[in-house]
This record gives sequence, structure tokens and C-alpha cells, in this order.
Amino acid sequence: KNLPSQTAPSSALASTEDDLISKARRRSSMKSAIPGAVAEEDNSSYHAKNLPSQTSPSSALATGDDLYSRSEITPPGNWAPPPPQKPTEVKKESMGDTTFAQKPREAGDIDDENPYAAEYESTGGIEIVPPVLFAPPQSPEKVDNENPDVATHPNTAHTTPAYFPSDAGQGDIADALPAEAVIEAFDVQIADELDKDSRMRDCRKILKQTCILSVVVIAVVVLSIILTRKSPIPEFTSKPTNVLSSVPSMIPSVAPSTIRTAELQTFLLDKNISDSKTINNKTSTQNKALVWISNEDEMNLDGSALNFIQRFVLAVFYFATNGENWSNCNKDEIHCETSPFLSDVTECNWYGITCNEDDEIVGINFAETSERSFNLDGTLPREMAELSHLKSLVFTNNKLKGEIPEWFGHLIKLETIDLYGNEFEGKLPDSLFSLFNLKEISFGRNMLAGTLSTKIGKLSNLEELSLENNWFSGTLPNELQRLQNLTDFFAFDNLFSGAIPEELGSLVSLKKFYLDGNNFTGKMPESICLLRTKNQRLKITVDCEGDSPEVQCSSSCCTECY
Repeated sequence: KNLPSQTAPSSALASTEDDLISKARRRSSMKSAIPGAVAEEDNSSYHAKNLPSQTSPSSALATGDDLYSRSEITPPGNWAPPPPQKPTEVKKESMGDTTFAQKPREAGDIDDENPYAAEYESTGGIEIVPPVLFAPPQSPEKVDNENPDVATHPNTAHTTPAYFPSDAGQGDIADALPAEAVIEAFDVQIADELDKDSRMRDCRKILKQTCILSVVVIAVVVLSIILTRKSPIPEFTSKPTNVLSSVPSMIPSVAPSTIRTAELQTFLLDKNISDSKTINNKTSTQNKALVWISNEDEMNLDGSALNFIQRFVLAVFYFATNGENWSNCNKDEIHCETSPFLSDVTECNWYGITCNEDDEIVGINFAETSERSFNLDGTLPREMAELSHLKSLVFTNNKLKGEIPEWFGHLIKLETIDLYGNEFEGKLPDSLFSLFNLKEISFGRNMLAGTLSTKIGKLSNLEELSLENNWFSGTLPNELQRLQNLTDFFAFDNLFSGAIPEELGSLVSLKKFYLDGNNFTGKMPESICLLRTKNQRLKITVDCEGDSPEVQCSSSCCTECY
């Protein structure tokens, strides 16, 4: 049953026998007892009610020692149970107007096993109403502002002293704290501990998930670093996608310069400008050029710019020919008569570069002069084949090495190739003879070898053929007669042999015909000597000196004998 509203305090004692028995079992480990739900008559004005019991009403009340033991509070030494309270009359609304009186307690009714437990007899409809030890503390809004040490119960005009832990010692707590309030506080403490444990478990779970995610992120970053060390620039076979957009934000974002480099690299690979192997080699000239154009070039071009490819190609050429050590007009040169290489102006203004009206590169000239040398040292990179509008390549007196590039055949607009005074070696590539617009070939003073191909006759527009000071051998091909525009033919100081072809007498445009320093034999063809009679400015040299010349040639035909 519930207490009537005018008498029941907010912290009433347990109302059923089962509840009380359950509490008694939890307290079975306690050894001593103090008076439980008993209050002094002069400071208690409202009571808790226990339901009538047919079995053992004496076990229904909690013992005081049990409460103190549970709350770890020592009862005061001078404490004594107050005399039992005189029973009051209670009106039970549910049973009409009947009033039930409590039977006075007799001395023989005291429970020997629990002398402090109040025992009352129940007859008929009599209800047991034990007094309350202490009124529960009130909420802050119920505290009397004029008397803050007194708490007013909302359902009664009586007041009870309010308990403030900060103002009491251990003994005061034992005197002032109500038994059921101790139990309630202890239960609240247990609930708080359980709630704290629950929060700790949640925190551990969140921490575990965070640690797992962190390990995954660290593994991804480490793997990326390892791959980057193998290749300084990420290798892509196709254009970048937005896959990374779904990666959690805690993963370090990729630097903008790296993204730009990757995009430009993808563009260059898609266009077949460079191959993947070389451009990903951090020591390669292609890689250096890519890094420069993506991170350092102030023009900040991308693949959509019309001059992006030719600017990149010139950067590759610069690094491939050891541009940092050029004796003139490298990127750090401040006294270059024009803009130095890799400067922040259009590449058409760089030294040695010539462009047409459409800003397309048509000429590269690094010929040494009496006033300036360049000291180009290295090889001509394949990327130069992308300069499809080139008409002139001049690298006179430098230190370029390697074979004559096969990719020369892609520069179909070439008119002049001047590699005189370098360190090229090997044979002439067949692709060279497909450049029908060639007017000048100057390969003198290198280390070229092999024979002169019969395909030379295809270069019908050729005006100058300079092969001197090399290691060419074999005979001169008869197909040379097709070069009707040839004015200068320099073949001295080689290993050519055999007879001088009679057919060369058809080269009516000849002005210089130098064949000395070889192993030719026989006699200078009469057809060639006739050219001299028609053109007195024609100069012919051959090994015709001495009593036993290798080639017989009259003074009227040959201008100089060696």
C-alpha cells in the first residue's frame, strides 16, 4: 500500500514484506544492529507505513547497525534507542471512516533476538505505522531561505533539520543521517560506479576502434613512402581519378605540387613524349625536367597549353646536355645576351632558340664562335623528336656523344643538321636518308664509321655533305650523282678506298670537292676535270702528290695535291 499523501514522506521505507526481506538478505553479513526506522518524537512530523503481515512483522524493519555497517559510519557511543512512540490514529480512505488504533507495546513483546526492532500486534484492521527517523533532504527550491538549516516537507507544516555534509564530522553524520538515506546514498554510489564502468567500457571500445583505424592509416602512409622512395614521382598509366576523395580526412593530404607533377607526368605518358621507365628514374634528365616544369617553372603551364610540350622538351635537352655546366646562358647566367635557358619568359626568347610567327620552335643553335662557347656535354634526348617544326639543329664544337639519333627521321622539316666537332660515333642511321628537305649535313670531326649508304641519293635537295675527319670506309656510292644541288662535298681524312666514281662528273653545282687523306686509287675522272674547266672556282683536292701518287691528277684538274 502507499501512504496517504498527507503523511507519506518522499523517502518512505519499503512498503512490502518481500522488499524488506530482500534488503535484510543483502545485509545478512552485518554483525550488529542499531535502531532503525525510529525518530525522536520532538523533531519528527511524518511517518512511513508498513503493510500488515501475517508471518513475521518483526523482520520487516531494517536494523540500524546494518545501515551503519553498510554506509561505513560508526554509531555514536552515547546513542540509545528512544522509547516507542505512542500509536497514532490513521484514517484509511479505502476502508471508509474506520479508524485503527495501534496496540500499546508491552514489555513481554520485545524480540530477544532483535531487541531494537519495534514489534506490534495486528488485530483486525489495525495497521502498523512506525515513526520515521529523519525527514529526507529537500530539493534546493524547498529550502527555507530565512532558515537554510531547516528543510520543509512539501506535504506538512512540520520542519526537520537539514543535513549538510560539509559542515559535519563523522560523528555528526551518524547522529544526523537517516538510515534509509544512507542506504539510498550507498545504492546511488553503486549506481554511479556501474555507470562509470559502463562509460569506461564505452571509452575502451572507442579507443580500440581509434587505434585500429590509426594502425591502418599509418600502414597506408608507410607503404606510400616506400613506393615513393622507389619512384620519386607516382607512376600512373592513366589519368588520376577521384578515388582519394573518399579516404578519411585523417590521412595526410597529398601536396599540391605532387598532384600537379603526377598530372603532368600522366599527360606526357599518354602523349608518348617520354617513357615510364626514364621519367620515373630520379636521376634521369626527363625526371629533372618534369620536376622543373611542374614545381619550379614560373610559367606554370599545363598540358592544355600549346607550348607545354616544346617547353618540356627544351628542359629535357638542357638537363641532358649538362646545362648546369654550360659555359654560357645556363639558367643561372646573368650576362646572357638574351634570356638564359629555363628563365621565366617564353622559351622562344631563350638563347639559341628560334621560333616562327606561331611561337613554334624552328631552330636550335649552339654553335661555338670566336666570342662564345657553350660546352654542351651529353646526348641528344629522344624527346627532341617532338619538335616537329624544327628546321635547323646546330651544335658545332661541343661535347655531344652517342650515335646519330634514329629519331632524326621524325623531323621531316629539317633542313640543317650540324654536329661538327663533337664526339658522335657509330654508323649513319637509315632514317637520316628520309629527310628529303635536308640541305646541309655536317658530321665532320666526330668518330663516325661505316660506309656511306646508297640511300644518300634520296637527298636530292642536299647542298652540303660534310663527312671529314671520321672513320668512314668503303667506296663512294654512284648514287651521289643524284645530288644535283650539291655544292660542297667534304670527305677528306677518312678511310674511303677504291676508284673515284666517273658519275660524279654530273654534279654541275660543285664548288668544293675534297677527297684527300683517304685510300683512293686510280685516276681522277675526266668528267670531274671538265667541271673545272667550266667552273674555275671549283676546288678539287686529292692524294696526288709525289712521284707515285695514289691518285693521278693533273695540275689543271686538281687545285691541291696531298
